[in-house]
Amino acid sequence: MAVRFDTPAHEEGFRVIEDYLVALGFRYRRASDHPLFSIPFKDDVVVHLFVRTWGDDDAVVLLRSWIVRGPALEIPLLRLLLERNHSQRLGMLAIDGDGDVLVQHALGVNALDQLELDDAIQSVALASLRLRTDILERFGGEAF
Repeated sequence: MAVRFDTPAHEEGFRVIEDYLVALGFRYRRASDHPLFSIPFKDDVVVHLFVRTWGDDDAVVLLRSWIVRGPALEIPLLRLLLERNHSQRLGMLAIDGDGDVLVQHALGVNALDQLELDDAIQSVALASLRLRTDILERFGGEAF
């Protein structure tokens, strides 16, 4: 099945992101049926880039890295996530519908340049690696 795009800007945004990944020298996997790229890093950290529609004339790339599966979702962990969101330079922490913790960041594609994308990918990967260890040690769960 081929990748399906919602608008011409969505498809163009996908192409721009792939061109940047190639130019930056990232080794990535491209999903065959979704506008998604996955970039593996050391210690099993993976940054996923979801390219989504943003209105009729732009796209957004959502960078996400799942870091801990099934931690105890109690006040101390939730407080840590909120406090870290306030102090992080780039990206934010979130909990998905399954209760798993992830680092994510969003960028508009129209005004995006290669260096901004590179910085965002590297920052999400580094934050994921650092935070995963801290959360696992303090709150349990399982590493992705």
